[in-house]
Amino acid sequence: MKHLGYSQSKEHYSVFDYDRPLYRLSGDNPVDRSHLIENFGRFFLSRDLCTVFEHFGGFISGEECLLKKWAGFTAAADKTGTVTEECMLSLLTRTPTTERAIADARNIYRSVFEEGGSLACVWSGKAIPSPDAMHIDHVLPFSVWKNNDLWNLLPALDSVNAQKRDRIPDPALLKSRKEHVIGYWGLLHDHVPRPFEREISVSLLGLQAPRNDWQDRAFEHLTEKCAYLIDVRGYAAWAI
Repeated sequence: MKHLGYSQSKEHYSVFDYDRPLYRLSGDNPVDRSHLIENFGRFFLSRDLCTVFEHFGGFISGEECLLKKWAGFTAAADKTGTVTEECMLSLLTRTPTTERAIADARNIYRSVFEEGGSLACVWSGKAIPSPDAMHIDHVLPFSVWKNNDLWNLLPALDSVNAQKRDRIPDPALLKSRKEHVIGYWGLLHDHVPRPFEREISVSLLGLQAPRNDWQDRAFEHLTEKCAYLIDVRGYAAWAI
């Protein structure tokens, strides 16, 4: 399956298309099967992909899927009888935790306060008065893209982060905050250069990217990624 990464394809893309304008979910309306069918229009896959899903769909979901087969194999291989297929499926489908990555970013930003410095909200530009008022925001929401790279974890006021929720930064807003975003990338890079470089290369720059001028090019690719998620994938845009 194609994905949102940049290191191999050097572009952002999708495996499907859909009718426009895209219907937007309301938090007040219940979502069930009939609601989805009536309001969400149609989506389209290429003929080649449709054929792939027809032949290999059983490996993706259902009784013959790879995860279920692997869970059954693992349970059968356990001679103690303590490992069950249900336990293995639970482990294999668990969402990755974000706590350690967020803690690493938070500690770096907290060190600024401890050294007598100050931080500003990456989105509003307003001063963050204390570490307690600081939230670590996923620029690209974790619910949209399971990414805990340091470049994706920036400080924001708790009230602003509550407004943003799981929406995608509007490219115009992102461009207006470029100086702050790149400034925080520099701070993160200074503290943990090798992990930061490795992560941003895979996600935004490409593995063979030259090391000069990386800030502008990474920011440009982040802006493209946000536009792709909004315009192609149909996620809600957010602006202050």
